[in-house]
Amino acid sequence: MLDAYLNENIYLANRVLKGRQNGKRQKTRHLTPVTFGLLNYRLGKPKYTDIKILFDSGASKSIVKSDKVQKLRLKRDKDTIWETAAGQMKTNKKVNCKFRLAEFDERKEITWDFHVTKSNMRYDMIIGRDLINEQGIDLMFSEGLIRWSDTICPMKDPDSDLSEAQVVDSKHVEDATERIKKILDAKYEPANLDEVVADCKHLTIDERKKLRKILEKYKQLFDGLLGK
Repeated sequence: MLDAYLNENIYLANRVLKGRQNGKRQKTRHLTPVTFGLLNYRLGKPKYTDIKILFDSGASKSIVKSDKVQKLRLKRDKDTIWETAAGQMKTNKKVNCKFRLAEFDERKEITWDFHVTKSNMRYDMIIGRDLINEQGIDLMFSEGLIRWSDTICPMKDPDSDLSEAQVVDSKHVEDATERIKKILDAKYEPANLDEVVADCKHLTIDERKKLRKILEKYKQLFDGLLGK
């Protein structure tokens, strides 16, 4: 949560600074809750394609374009007309999709039932209130941000393309970076062998003398420096 808070405030500060360059504010773009993700578009061995996604709190259900899921198993559904921010959509089929919100977490996969449309729309997928609520996605229009879990992503111009996607480190890279940071920030000092032996109160005096002799023999292991 702390990382998300810091990222959010850094992003907001950058927006303010950019708006004040040359002594005047920049014209505000029309920002939309758009993100880019990866869709597993076939059965069997996973294979992914890039998709453009709209988060639409005005749509009660989630919708995907038919040309993105034609290799998946479609199920017949009743004819339905949907009113969305991207326009009116007609559907008569459903499909179970597996996809990733790659700008937030490139590894976490979401499985969900989508209505399928052949309508011509600028987005490959519309995530409606059903999935927004299920995943706890927060659309922060006042700040121009989208929050999912501990990650935030800026909203974009509706005509944005994949080149504007936010790149995030995988969880493994983040964990490794945090471990390295802790190691580098730590202060290491040589161990006081006498104190170590004195704290071993479960040993007899003779055993402590033997322990002290062994520790002294290998004292280079406890000199406070990083090694192998």
